[in-house]
Amino acid sequence: MLTVTRAAEQALLMELSMTPEPAVGVRIFKDTTGVQGNGSSPQLQMSLVTQAPPHDDVVLSPNGIEVFIDPDIAAMVEGQVLDQDTDERGRRVLVLKAA
Repeated sequence: MLTVTRAAEQALLMELSMTPEPAVGVRIFKDTTGVQGNGSSPQLQMSLVTQAPPHDDVVLSPNGIEVFIDPDIAAMVEGQVLDQDTDERGRRVLVLKAA
């Protein structure tokens, strides 16, 4: 199961409260815009969800925050931790880390 840290939870709550459209949660999915077939692991993306996600998404609700996971990558995030970090520009970002 995916674990969500308190810092990530706070960041998600802040993002959800700032959306122009009411958001219901966050979705984690495989990035299909990059170059495929290069042998590297697929890149994952996260986006805010403003409407019902696909019916086959795996749904987690840590502390009331809906996290929707694309079923194609559910095994990849198993045992991972969703945490908050800072990128090279000092911006707050959400990242998946090994538990």
